[in-house]
Amino acid sequence: MEYDGIRFFKSRFIRGYSLMELSIVMSILAIVASSGLAVVGSRDEANRMRITQERMAVIESTIQGFVSNSTYGYLPCPADDTLAETSNNFGKPSAYDSSTGKCAISEGMLPVRNNGTTPAFNLSDEYLYDGWNRRFRYKIATYMGNEEDFDNDETRGDISVQDLKGHEKTNLTLKEPLNFGAAYVLISFGPNGYGGYTRQTNTIIPFPSSSYNKEVENSNGDNIFVQNDKTSKFDDVLLFKRKIDLKPPKLQYAKLVTPDTECHHAGTIAKYGKPGSGSFLDSLYATDPTLANQLYKSSVALKKVCDNPPITSFSTTITCLPSTFGTSETVNGITTNFTETRANNRTAKSQDNPSIAALHDGKYVVVWQSLDQDSDEYGIYGKIFKKTGAGFSASYSNVASDPNRGEFLINTNTQGGQVQPYVVATDYGFIVAWSTNFNGDKSYIAMQRYFKNGKAYGGEYRLDPSASQLSAEPYIVPFSDDSYILLFQGISVADGNADIYQQSYGRVGIAIGGYSKVNNNTTFMSSSQTRPVGAAFENDAGYVVLWENYDTSVTPHNYDIMARRYTLVGDSYTPQDTPEFQVNATSTNDQRNPDIARLSDNRFVVVWQSNNEIMAKLYDTGFVAVGGEFQVNTTTSGIQSFPSVTGMNDGGFIVAWSSENQDGNNYGIYHRRFKSDGTAEAGETLTNTTTSNSQYIPKIASYMRNTTKYMIAWQSYLQDADSWGIYEQIFMDGDSCP
Repeated sequence: MEYDGIRFFKSRFIRGYSLMELSIVMSILAIVASSGLAVVGSRDEANRMRITQERMAVIESTIQGFVSNSTYGYLPCPADDTLAETSNNFGKPSAYDSSTGKCAISEGMLPVRNNGTTPAFNLSDEYLYDGWNRRFRYKIATYMGNEEDFDNDETRGDISVQDLKGHEKTNLTLKEPLNFGAAYVLISFGPNGYGGYTRQTNTIIPFPSSSYNKEVENSNGDNIFVQNDKTSKFDDVLLFKRKIDLKPPKLQYAKLVTPDTECHHAGTIAKYGKPGSGSFLDSLYATDPTLANQLYKSSVALKKVCDNPPITSFSTTITCLPSTFGTSETVNGITTNFTETRANNRTAKSQDNPSIAALHDGKYVVVWQSLDQDSDEYGIYGKIFKKTGAGFSASYSNVASDPNRGEFLINTNTQGGQVQPYVVATDYGFIVAWSTNFNGDKSYIAMQRYFKNGKAYGGEYRLDPSASQLSAEPYIVPFSDDSYILLFQGISVADGNADIYQQSYGRVGIAIGGYSKVNNNTTFMSSSQTRPVGAAFENDAGYVVLWENYDTSVTPHNYDIMARRYTLVGDSYTPQDTPEFQVNATSTNDQRNPDIARLSDNRFVVVWQSNNEIMAKLYDTGFVAVGGEFQVNTTTSGIQSFPSVTGMNDGGFIVAWSSENQDGNNYGIYHRRFKSDGTAEAGETLTNTTTSNSQYIPKIASYMRNTTKYMIAWQSYLQDADSWGIYEQIFMDGDSCP
């Protein structure tokens, strides 16, 4: 007998197979056959993965080409992935709403077809599907879906890509720590397909159990996604890109020689814009070629939106011209080039308790609480100020048709009172925190993030305390990667005593762990801790928290300023001091209202109110005292209160405070400049122009990075004709020419 060229012989001396032997042989053949099928199946899965990866590579290249095209220069909105293939709108991009900065559909399928007005990727339909013949899912970050917003200040996406342990993968390199968010993600739901759409029935494949919770993150519609190597419960495949990884169109440059009135010196102005657009996106200012080139290379905005070609020619002609900002008056070496401006548009009832922050793009923001404006008790409002050629003016509005001319409501919830606002700048914009009692019987800390142009970054979110305490007096300590520590006062419902607490937040505003108490000195048996402030150490190596401690049982006076340091150990911050230590050396009278600023050389200055005077103390980079405390104010009659401090770009600092009867009529605002060693550079300078009634509770901020400008906000009584109003003014340290 011969089979396929192989001859078999049967001897009459060989007996037949028994049933047992036949069963063994059949089992062996079955194992061999199944092994062959497994090999074939494995090869099939590998081939499907190869197809998926190849298509993802083509899609990635197409997206890059779309963004780099000077006609487009942004990411198209996703298409609706619930539509059947027979629908006329299948594969066409959704609409973009310029008033909100969002796509009508932010997560769907690839827009492979042109709808006639909105361009798409123009890929063939096969690129809608992965190797398992299921649709890719495509999501873009907020403000990436149109050219104007893509080119604006929002230089990072708000999509977080994490590993299975929840660690961020989108912050890929320490060289660009500020660009953590993804601009888009593309998802294949892998061999199991859970969470993805089937091609045949146009329905989502359900997850069989909660053990697939990490895969659920890729299909639950939020801004958190997971990428990891394949496991038994995770087989999704992700492609993501940060905005810094995308390359928008190359920009053209124009060099002009003109007085730099916005930066208060004369010199070269280098403007950049898209080829053929006829308009410029932004300007750089410098007084000489070397500085101009350094400024160009260090510009965060330019590094993220262009290929960084060199600027090769500059004019070195520098003409010192007087300021063009109205009246210029130099007092104590400080030039006032602007008049005081009312921040609040609504003047009815009270607008008070201001907070101010200098944004990283040259704008600044003022926030305050306004009585009955949001229909129920106090609400939190803000206004962004920006350069407009003739100086600083309030010219921003959330919506073009906004009748409030730039004044915007910050709190989404309007039930109950919203009070004690605090604003802090971040690289992407700013964060506002406040205390709210929206449910009537309990106070919480609420927060809202914003981009630099005032568009809300996500929604309002809250820190909910335990049922046994109330929360108040929020303060935010930001880190360089935009994670932050929220400090707040927790008040016991049982006895009314207050402690200082902290809560850590990641870069996308997600709480890390639970909150913990800062003060821990058990010798203060009948004390309350209030008014927390803080600052981060250099390179985010730690931070320090300060507060005022009220305790009549230990000291002969009521209040002291306390501090506690935290240092980075591994991945978490650990207390360096147990217990906290006292800042003030003066042991008589009350020490209250602390404030702190990190200086440009990474040292610190602390200021506080000592009875009726303003005191200050310098600390090194590890927050170890350098010398003793010293007095800030020279006028000692009346009450000096509510100090606020900011650092300047030369390592010095400026302190502002309220002074009773010094300007001739109740309270006025004064400020004073100090060198880095604490030596006074100037005398006291009156801040407010209007001196009738009271100007009270100043807040000061500065850019510190590369300008000498600083700004002060305060509340002024009856200046807007009805109770308190919010006023602010810009100052420049030094002459109007460099």
